Amino acid sequence: MHSNYESASVSLTNLAGDERRDDCLNSGTKPPQLTAALSGDVVVPSTPTLSGEVAVIDRPNSAIIFLDPSTCDVKRQISASRTFGGNPYDLLWFAPERAYVTRYDANPTPTPAAGDFDDGDDVFIINPLTGAALGSITMTPWAVPAEQPLPIMPRPDRMIAARGKVYVSLNNLSKNFQAAGQGRIVIIDQASDSVEGFIDLPGVNNCSAMHFASPTSLVIACGGNFSAGDKQIAASGVLAVNLITKVVTKVAGSGFVRPLSLYSVAAKDDRYFVVANGDFSGTPPDELWTGSFTGEAPSSRFVAAKGFSIGTLLMHPSLPKLYVADAEVANNSTQVRVFDTSAAPALTQGTPLTVGAKSLPVRHLAWY
Repeated sequence: MHSNYESASVSLTNLAGDERRDDCLNSGTKPPQLTAALSGDVVVPSTPTLSGEVAVIDRPNSAIIFLDPSTCDVKRQISASRTFGGNPYDLLWFAPERAYVTRYDANPTPTPAAGDFDDGDDVFIINPLTGAALGSITMTPWAVPAEQPLPIMPRPDRMIAARGKVYVSLNNLSKNFQAAGQGRIVIIDQASDSVEGFIDLPGVNNCSAMHFASPTSLVIACGGNFSAGDKQIAASGVLAVNLITKVVTKVAGSGFVRPLSLYSVAAKDDRYFVVANGDFSGTPPDELWTGSFTGEAPSSRFVAAKGFSIGTLLMHPSLPKLYVADAEVANNSTQVRVFDTSAAPALTQGTPLTVGAKSLPVRHLAWY
């Protein structure tokens, strides 16, 4: 996914880089393919669709677009909220005609009707083939209060599934983003579409991206509250969660010198990869760090050209390879950096994947 936050484009590639579709969909694509043209604030789901289609989440338009990866044809565009700007953040398609969508924003004027599912701040249940609304799982009761006297919204973010359970990360932020509650992962039972519990993340807030390090271990990145100033780093960190025992192991943000990106994390077994945020001025730039949850201290292994330029991190499911979205590269081409992790903590850069139109930087990566 390429974006300068005004325009966006979707590109597809295989891992060798020799089969690709640049500019598969972009903000210039017009109806009749789309009800609304693609905005500049677009993300991709955490997990692939069951249909094999490529899903694109257009947050400002509150829309989800499905593409045929073989032709780049738009198959359908469905709404994640028809009566308000729900701000969808993630899509999890887990059954032939059922999917979850996290809606980050609340409806300021919901109707009292129980069946219109227009409250927001929830996990919205849809039929991804037709767009039909099937239900809603509210996240409001699971928001964690903040120390500051401001109401906290749960702001459900990313989702990941295992063994019939869906794990949802909550940002727990106030409406004006000035206050934050403690991090929390809510657990949904897919069979009943209901919350069965939660896992608290002590000492951190504003948690988002998750990755399975093993079948029973989940790793999550927490960035801290951006409005907290010098205190942000204290509430930042990377955490491993044992899904069987619910034991949480934290590596504090102070070990990375700067707050971590809540959007950039990958892991394999006890090893994690995270990004320490730079500055919008470019100095300092982003840095890619690695360490382990079993005692190895974090170490910086790659320095980007600018701050807030490194996006999604993807770990290859079977090979020791890490894929890194880098929006700022020296030759201004659009690249996905590829690192060999077999000798970690040492990382060796391999041949990058050059994808998409050079005019738009790459921000997000996902498997399909």
